[in-house]
Amino acid sequence: MKTFYAQIALFFSIQATLAVLLLATYDLPRETNYLASTIDKHRWLHQTPSPRIILVGGSNLPFGIQSELLEAAAHRPVVNMGITAMLGVKYLLDEVRGEIRKGDLVILSLEYDFIHGGYGPVQLQQVMEYRPANLLYLDAATAYDCFLHRSLPYAGQILRRSVREWLHAPLKPTTDESIYSRFGYNRQGDMTNHYGKASVLSLADEKVWRRKWPATVLAQKSRGYLVDFADYCHRQGAVVVFTCPPHHRTLVEAKSNQLAQIMSGLKSIPFLTVLDTPEDQAYPGADFFDTHYHLMDKVARQRTEQLIARLRDHGLL
Repeated sequence: MKTFYAQIALFFSIQATLAVLLLATYDLPRETNYLASTIDKHRWLHQTPSPRIILVGGSNLPFGIQSELLEAAAHRPVVNMGITAMLGVKYLLDEVRGEIRKGDLVILSLEYDFIHGGYGPVQLQQVMEYRPANLLYLDAATAYDCFLHRSLPYAGQILRRSVREWLHAPLKPTTDESIYSRFGYNRQGDMTNHYGKASVLSLADEKVWRRKWPATVLAQKSRGYLVDFADYCHRQGAVVVFTCPPHHRTLVEAKSNQLAQIMSGLKSIPFLTVLDTPEDQAYPGADFFDTHYHLMDKVARQRTEQLIARLRDHGLL
């Protein structure tokens, strides 16, 4: 019996050692998936010296801010951490929290659809596969929800990706026309693959233009996350501001009551400066690329110039 237990202990020790070695060397330099940009963005965030500007939010930021303009106006580096709002408010805040340093300016722009506190478990699982260190940004409840029935498949995906990198096995073919690619970002973290392309958003798409928002658009838990984050930034010697995400003018008008509730909740948060209003960031349909949060490149420039002006008005540039 002792021999059996010794063999079992040896087996799990070997597995644990392999797991540690695997994670210690885990890197996916050839992975092209859009969500794999979490690898690069965390590297940029960690390596960029302070004082800097950190953009935090969903895809409205990489598809709607031209960080080179902001960087030139601010005379300090910019890191655009935006990937997708599906990761949820809490995760988006927690993944940058440990990197906030004295003198940093943190610009939040959270999509209205997710400011109520929801998230996409599938998207969270994927960014954990591409960068396992992201697990550190999940609370127990979210980790339980995402991985209750997926712990073994998750481990298998990491093993599969590692082996594929070791063997330098071929990846799935991609085309230069693909918009959503990890390698479509510039050095600040803006998505530029869609620059110069025509809008592909149909104004007749009811799923886009008539979607329903949750009844509670700024849930107490989301406000709690923001209160805690703004207080943390203040204690670190950083400044945190909020700029509204771009949105279709028709939706802003139709959802004015809910948007007013959001703005009221945001303005009541200590140490958080609200720079603008939803109406300031309302645009006609022709200004959007493929969703009601993704701007065409010329309009992204206009939005960035407006953001720079608001920051100057508040003495932050």
